Amino acid sequence: MAIGESLLKWTGLIGASGDKPKQKDDLRRLRKDVAEQLRRLESQLAKIDDRLAEIEERQLDSLDPGRGLRASRIPQLDDIEAFLRTNHTRLDAPVVLISQAQRSGGTLLSELLDSHPAIASHPNELAFANQTEESWPTLDPELGPEKNFDLLFQSRPKLIELGYVKGDQGEDAYPFFLIPQAQFQLFQHLFETTSPATARQVFDLYFTSLFNAWLNRQGSLEAKDWIVAFAPRLANDEASVERFFECYPDGLLIQILRDPTTWYPSARGHRRSKKLGLASEELLDIWCASSEAIKRNAQRHGDRVIVLKFEDLVARTEPVMRDLAERLGISFEPTLLAPTFNGAPIRANSSFPVDASGVIAGPLARKSNLSREEEDAIERRCRALYEDALGSVTLR
Repeated sequence: MAIGESLLKWTGLIGASGDKPKQKDDLRRLRKDVAEQLRRLESQLAKIDDRLAEIEERQLDSLDPGRGLRASRIPQLDDIEAFLRTNHTRLDAPVVLISQAQRSGGTLLSELLDSHPAIASHPNELAFANQTEESWPTLDPELGPEKNFDLLFQSRPKLIELGYVKGDQGEDAYPFFLIPQAQFQLFQHLFETTSPATARQVFDLYFTSLFNAWLNRQGSLEAKDWIVAFAPRLANDEASVERFFECYPDGLLIQILRDPTTWYPSARGHRRSKKLGLASEELLDIWCASSEAIKRNAQRHGDRVIVLKFEDLVARTEPVMRDLAERLGISFEPTLLAPTFNGAPIRANSSFPVDASGVIAGPLARKSNLSREEEDAIERRCRALYEDALGSVTLR
């Protein structure tokens, strides 16, 4: 019986005359029947509401495809953090630090080493939060995970959004997915479970967290002999070099010496030089400071410092890289002859237009871009120092 018919019958019974006991029984049965039908109706209405809500969600998702992903963003990040805590590879390898004046081949060398299976290549230039570009940080395990991480981590939010682009002529963007929150959570977990006692151990945890939280990094982190990082100008600071070797007594410093007549045109056109509005003498100050540092570091730290010429790296790439591989105790691989970022071929980092990836010889001819006044200034300020610094070159 439909609920409407039951209600009509109920209404008729209420006002009817006749057998009262029978009417009472009929009313009880009708009340029970109406109550049951109301429960069924409520159940049907609830199903209809659920179905309408489902249709509405689908319509919203069709209008905004990212809506569902954003709604589940936090659980997904939590899942990544949980996975890294139980599935990470420890990275305790010593550091090969490449450092000298910008536009001297540091980026090129780090990119030539990028794809070697025994090397973990640090993405982008190595820089630290709250530090000058020429400073190696002072760490203290007693400060705890948060403060040590804050000393080390330099936020680069645009890298995820825009990708990795290197150089003034960089046009190719390379995907770079490093999740800072996931890196910190892993760093904190490692710090709290291992209790580091030295600055070196803090660095080991930091690099472990960085390379494991770099989600699209190519290759395995197993069996790495070296971490390679490029930090321009850091080696100019004597105290920073001392702190680096205190932290990494098994580490190496590689410095590249470039002829000032080919360096100057490249440095003059560099984005950083233009941004700072560096005058001619200020540019030459940078080259001289780097060359003096090369001499000082080579003399003070002996075979822990490797010095090579930019011109040899570009014109004699294979013999130089073979010698360097032997010095690092790693196998010579064909990848050492081709610059890459995260395993992908990359164009040269140049102040001048570049048409293709690979090592290019154009920088060796930059002297033709000098004016007569610039040639005279370089000869006066740099020639004798350059000839003297050549005596520090260890790879030829």
